[in-house]
Amino acid sequence: MSEFLTTHVCYNSGAMNPRFFLLLALITLCVCAFPQAAQEGLPPAGKLQIAAVLPLTVPYDIWQGMITVPVAVGGGRPIPAVIATNLPLCVATPELAVNRKIAVGAVGAVPGLYGALRVNHCSAQNVQIAQLMLSDAPFAISDLLAQLTQTPKPDPPQVWLGASFLAALRVTMDPLLHTVTFAAPSASMPKKATVVPFMLKDGRIWVEAKAEGKQTYQALVDTTAVGSLLPATVARALKLQPLATMQVHHPNGKSGTAGAASLKELSLGPLKLKGVQALYLVDPEPSGMDPALGIIGLDLLMRYRVTIDYTARKIAFEKPEPPKPALPLPKPPPAPEAPKPGTKTGVSGGM
Repeated sequence: MSEFLTTHVCYNSGAMNPRFFLLLALITLCVCAFPQAAQEGLPPAGKLQIAAVLPLTVPYDIWQGMITVPVAVGGGRPIPAVIATNLPLCVATPELAVNRKIAVGAVGAVPGLYGALRVNHCSAQNVQIAQLMLSDAPFAISDLLAQLTQTPKPDPPQVWLGASFLAALRVTMDPLLHTVTFAAPSASMPKKATVVPFMLKDGRIWVEAKAEGKQTYQALVDTTAVGSLLPATVARALKLQPLATMQVHHPNGKSGTAGAASLKELSLGPLKLKGVQALYLVDPEPSGMDPALGIIGLDLLMRYRVTIDYTARKIAFEKPEPPKPALPLPKPPPAPEAPKPGTKTGVSGGM
């Protein structure tokens, strides 16, 4: 988790919502690579075992602002796993590898925000969520949090579900119902949704964004980022003035400044987002974060019910709606009145 934002917040204006800073204080496990020139195909993913169980809906929990669902890896009891669109493959912690007796192989790397992150190769794993089973999902072993933050977090997740799981399915996250629905990739997209195309690069989702109708850039769709990041180059071109500033620390140890900005409009293809708050680097460091990097985080994604389809390379955005109340049961007919004493019932007897 890149400690891009610390608690050193200096308010220059009261215009920003204080909750915005609380959310962005958690940004971001941004295991991302910079965009490449050409779009890639689907990343290797696990194999769906029983399609009949789909669609499957499970409730989600929140850990440090990120969405988690209960997952069983290689057998054993279900444990919380983070939905991580910024990872090309699933990652398990060394602790889980020991508990599940997963053999750890040679050292490798996953592209990261500040460079490569160390991982160990391991065999593909079976992943189960309720009745949903994916076999042979590519996995790696790494303590990502230890590499990305010096501040321990309570009860950290032991599994991060990257594209090697997500790309085998169509995934819908509903912020109103607090559910994640897994469907077959062949399922149709929601009819009333605004559909945004995306590109796959290094197994990650990138969309074209436009700030204030003027500055276009590519942004990583990152479900582990609690807040969104505006490229420093875009902020400079728009001549944005920070509404608040925060102290940041670059990987070379140097301190810098991030600014919080408010945009009237941010477009993702045909989708128009109003009143967007985001961070940007006020003084980019050459050996630090890429000044051209943009991130679309959960603060924007969870304004909608979001459906991600890797096969179609599309994201559907729907306004979340509460479930319709069940129709009331019809009232039973009134019971017949009891006959009054001495009243003939209309039934004759005898000869």
